[in-house]
Amino acid sequence: MNNLLQKRWKWVLLWLLLISLFLIGYWIWWLDQPPDALLRNAPLSEFSAERAMEYVRLLAQKPHRAGTAANDDVRFKLLEFLNSQGLKAVTDDQTVSRGWTIANPCNIMVRLPGTGKIGSAKDHQAFLLMAHYDSVPYGPGAADNLSGVAAILETLRAIKAGPALTNDLICVFTDGEECGLLGAKKFAGHPWAKEVGCMLNFEARGVCGPSYLFELGEPKAWLVEEIARSRAPVRTSSLMFEVFRRLPFTTDFHMLRDFIPGMNIAFIGRFPYYHSVNDNPQHLDLRSLQHHGAYALAFARHFGNISLNADYSKPAPIFFSLFGAHLFYYSKSWSVVLTILNLALFVLFIWRERIYEELASGWRRCDLRNSLQYAIYFYAKSIISQFQRRWKRFEKTNGIKSTFISQCCFRSKYIFEFLLFSPLQRLRGFAAFGLLIFAGVFVATFVLGVGWLCRGPYMFYANGCFVLSGCFLSAAAVIVTYGAIRRRILLRNLERSVLFFWTVGMVLQTLFLPAGAFFWQWPLFAALLGGFGSNMLTGKFSGKTYLLMHSGKEDWVRENHAETFQVGFTVCNFNFKKRLFSPVFFFGSVFFLFLSMPVLAFGVPLLSGLAEALLAFSLPIIAICAILGVGLLLPLIDRSLLALKRLLSGVFVISGIIFLLWGIALSAPSKDCPRMSQLLYHLNADNGEAHWCSVEAELGSWTRQFFTLEPVLKALPELPERLFWQSPAPQGSMLCSLPVSMPCCTPAILQGSIPAPISGSLSDPLPAPIAELLDQSIGTDSRRVLGVRLSSPRGANRLLIHGFSKASTLSGKMNGVPLEIGGHEWTLDYSVLPQKPVELRLVLESNAVLTLVLTDISYSLPNIVPPRPDDCIPMNNVLNRGSRCESDTTHVMKSFSL
Repeated sequence: MNNLLQKRWKWVLLWLLLISLFLIGYWIWWLDQPPDALLRNAPLSEFSAERAMEYVRLLAQKPHRAGTAANDDVRFKLLEFLNSQGLKAVTDDQTVSRGWTIANPCNIMVRLPGTGKIGSAKDHQAFLLMAHYDSVPYGPGAADNLSGVAAILETLRAIKAGPALTNDLICVFTDGEECGLLGAKKFAGHPWAKEVGCMLNFEARGVCGPSYLFELGEPKAWLVEEIARSRAPVRTSSLMFEVFRRLPFTTDFHMLRDFIPGMNIAFIGRFPYYHSVNDNPQHLDLRSLQHHGAYALAFARHFGNISLNADYSKPAPIFFSLFGAHLFYYSKSWSVVLTILNLALFVLFIWRERIYEELASGWRRCDLRNSLQYAIYFYAKSIISQFQRRWKRFEKTNGIKSTFISQCCFRSKYIFEFLLFSPLQRLRGFAAFGLLIFAGVFVATFVLGVGWLCRGPYMFYANGCFVLSGCFLSAAAVIVTYGAIRRRILLRNLERSVLFFWTVGMVLQTLFLPAGAFFWQWPLFAALLGGFGSNMLTGKFSGKTYLLMHSGKEDWVRENHAETFQVGFTVCNFNFKKRLFSPVFFFGSVFFLFLSMPVLAFGVPLLSGLAEALLAFSLPIIAICAILGVGLLLPLIDRSLLALKRLLSGVFVISGIIFLLWGIALSAPSKDCPRMSQLLYHLNADNGEAHWCSVEAELGSWTRQFFTLEPVLKALPELPERLFWQSPAPQGSMLCSLPVSMPCCTPAILQGSIPAPISGSLSDPLPAPIAELLDQSIGTDSRRVLGVRLSSPRGANRLLIHGFSKASTLSGKMNGVPLEIGGHEWTLDYSVLPQKPVELRLVLESNAVLTLVLTDISYSLPNIVPPRPDDCIPMNNVLNRGSRCESDTTHVMKSFSL
């Protein structure tokens, strides 16, 4: 083969290697995506996302917070559909309390009877499907959570069209989830809850993407085994639950998971549409809805035909899904065994690094002739060699047969060389790999900072562009850095550094968070197998190289084996003239590409999941994880990176800049990327003053028209823990508020010319809430018992109750339900207020005056407020952490002394 053809084949093979890795990674990512949506003409016994989307379009027409008329309309439509299917739906609207929150949510429950009971036990033989049908006040809730409601409705229809289930199927549509999981809390005390043996809860934190099974109840071992048998298209791992349960997020599932074995699923793609106006049917992905339904139908048919008496004896296993829907699981004891095996292989791999490897590759890459280190080595070797020759002469002269001392001298030269050169090389390897991580993290953080400075939190509307930009630019920085340090660092030392980091991470994960140890174990195991396979293919362990070096042929070894030692893997490092088409070459190529599968199979879903869960904030974490993963593939792609570094880095830089500019352009204010504004109207009925309030960090153009200059810092009476910027206005006091608890917001004095506040009168008067004393009594122990009727004449949806008294409140009840209140000051949030008076009964420790401050809240603004432009929407509770300062609400406050 001539030199030109040899060069062309070398470039072709390098490109084929990189393209193969890219295609494998893309294939793994594609398998992790939700399944294709079935059309309306799908078999009636199957789940069709198009049929389910009809329910979403019917129900998700406008925001429907619990307690509003819009939510009542959604409930009536649900009842109408269930009754039309011949199912007897029941409702439950009794008062329920949770902490300092109290409400009257209205759950909808339906039961599909099974054909009979399995086994001798009669309890816990029903399977439960649960989703909440209320939404936040800021959006229609197509994904959160009418997608779950539609999935249950379509599943009910499909089950009725197919074979009957053996167990009962209970479907619960809870109300008040967005107000504090109140509907689920109410169902937990319902008699049907005691008959449930397993459940599936639906949630959403976005509008697209795969539906993750991110949480399991107890017993996990039994659930994992049955999930694997159900053949549902699961996307899950034991690490998801361990991470989620440490986060400050809750769902309806949390009210039932302690006594009902169950599962919790959600899709999380395109988080900025979550809890906003854009959570509508137009943005809901049909494939995500199909994935929801695939879970529901597969689990309903599986758990509906088996015994649900769970086996609590087995400990929680390690489990994870790979290549789409294949669920693998094993006990934690096997995980410990795998960790010990990897640790032993790592020690063996390092131990087999012979001294001659440092000679063969170190002399080629490192010129030490002018260094003090080389001088010490040269003179020490000369002294040892002279001593060895004289000792041999002494042995020959005196006829001594023992060669122990001569062997020690022979070995000491290489031991001394190993001790002198190896630590330095290994430390340089660690430093080089750390430099690669620093380069990737620095550039990723830079991209995140540029996006935040340009667009703030609105950059997440184009989250995919910023993530891709960060990945491309970080890859370019890593490739450039790798090309620079590779001239001075042995690849073998880099490889050992990567393996060391992986081994330490695996051990720490096994000790402190064993549920996620598999992310370290299997890629490391494959990399160690690749290292041993490389050594075997190159003949390193055969002893041939060792004999050649000690028979005076070190030059031949350095000339013919250096590339093999540097690269480790043999894919692109054979002599192209002689071994290009050899069976060993093709076997090695396929073998090492196969060993790259664990790195990609675990790494690609992990990185895509991080990008969806943490948005662009995950870029530094993605950079670290990607560099660690690619580090295991360095022996495979080293030659490609070195040969193509200029081309690859240039392409990555151009691609990263294009995606960065594209992301900045896509996140500009528009109808699909609207700015969020916050405004509420507050009326103090005690003194007749009205206020406009806002929690925006910087007032937008629409909100600015309501405020004047010279704001002062004050607090509203019913929100003493919150500070507001207040300024005088011609008609009443106008307020601009800023939540102190938001770290991303800093107080700023309003400057410049601001238009005068909107004037005018309300077409309808706003009556204040009413507190009527029903009865009171003083007991023999001087305790005062009060009965108070509370009502909102204007039909508000929510009531805040603040109590103050010199006498401590001992206990209280609302509509006969015990409350968790007490002390001299307390607060109640009647989150879902019924359209009728409610009764509050209190017990005080002495006969003292009780002051009640009532604030009723309705989810609309006065009619004098002009409409928002198309690129402006109400601020949701993601940006506004103060749930009692919800946007587009009207507050009327009144105080009473009882």
